[in-house]
Amino acid sequence: MAPCADVVVLQYADLVAGKDLAEEIGRAFGRDGIGLLGVAGVPGFAERRAAAVGEIYKCAHLDAGVLKGLERPPFFQRGWDCGNEKMKDGTPDTFKGSFYFNPLVDSFPEKEKYDEHPTFYADNVFPGAHLPEYEAKVKGVAALLRDVGLLVARQCDRYAEAAHGSFAQTGTRIEAVLKDSRFAVARALHYFAREDAGAAASGPADSWCGWHNDHCALTGLMPAAYHDDAKAGAVVASPDPDAGLYVKTRSGEVLQVTGAPDTCFFQLGESAQIYSGGALMATPHMVRSAAAGGVSRSTLAVFMESGPEDALNAPEGTDGQKVGQVEHLPPGVPALSRRWLGAAGKDDNFGDFSKRTFAEYYAAA
Repeated sequence: MAPCADVVVLQYADLVAGKDLAEEIGRAFGRDGIGLLGVAGVPGFAERRAAAVGEIYKCAHLDAGVLKGLERPPFFQRGWDCGNEKMKDGTPDTFKGSFYFNPLVDSFPEKEKYDEHPTFYADNVFPGAHLPEYEAKVKGVAALLRDVGLLVARQCDRYAEAAHGSFAQTGTRIEAVLKDSRFAVARALHYFAREDAGAAASGPADSWCGWHNDHCALTGLMPAAYHDDAKAGAVVASPDPDAGLYVKTRSGEVLQVTGAPDTCFFQLGESAQIYSGGALMATPHMVRSAAAGGVSRSTLAVFMESGPEDALNAPEGTDGQKVGQVEHLPPGVPALSRRWLGAAGKDDNFGDFSKRTFAEYYAAA
């Protein structure tokens, strides 16, 4: 069993009050941090999480024909996806199902931009009559995660400014770019019960989701719930203390992340690493499956990101090659330095960077 992470937990009231939490951000996201923090005391979060969990389970268990009709190929960044993403050794990931939507905009008026940036400008799709409460409940928790995430981003800016003098003059303010953006991706995730639960638990640790980095700026996470499939998805305590989310620290240590169900979590994506000139580092993470059969897992993530035409450059005076490096990157995780042009001293934007990233995970890209 891997050691549990010592998660830095911020108080929502302190974030709202604008208290300077740069020291706490450094402990969580700095060189000696784990790359993840929690926020406690968010009004209404526990209730919205509880409402969403059941809907995520029910959606993943809709009739196969219904789910097929909710797919939006070839990039699968709206609606249902299962088995199209390649997370590990180029093998299609069938251990989880995902439902994607933009929690900010349902449909964009700029239809002419879809062909160039389909992963940004695609319209939302929802189960509708098949699951009439799904849309409102998943949007409810996603919106709250995004609102809290903006407050966390403000604190990240303060930390980056202290770490790099040039950030204040030439760096991209993470809070501003996320607040102004119409582009965010919410991903309702359901990890199916493993038929080979015993063998999976004794095999590679990343047996429910392989090691990877998020390419957005900041990811908001809803604490996962476990389900007993034999009891119509009733929420149960995790039957396996080793199951769940793991992160890899900047020193290469693998730690398990646990926390209260009323605490929301935030981890860093590669864009924040670039914006901050490497003061903030993307968080490698994976999910380990439960050793018990018949147990599944549901959660929701909100990937907070900039627009496709927004510049993706490090502050002036920083070394792009160093900014693009990630130490102790787990095998199979696409290196940032080969997807971000800034590592070679060139200008880049988030849309093109995203295309290169999706090309690593989806054959159609």
